[in-house]
Amino acid sequence: MSEDKADISQDINVTNLLVAILKTIKTVDVPSELVLNPAEEDTGLMVSYNESNNTFTIALGEYNGSN
Repeated sequence: MSEDKADISQDINVTNLLVAILKTIKTVDVPSELVLNPAEEDTGLMVSYNESNNTFTIALGEYNGSN
């Protein structure tokens, strides 16, 4: 990947992540309660880049101001 990691992290947004996830898994059923009444705590998103296979790992994580 030719872009610097800082540039990549600035270019990624939640919409890009959601579209990429759905292109990968096609569909997902989400309980309406999670969409309409989200938890009050912000878990944040963790996005890690794996250079060996040019993939991103996306997960929920504890919010610490750096996610």
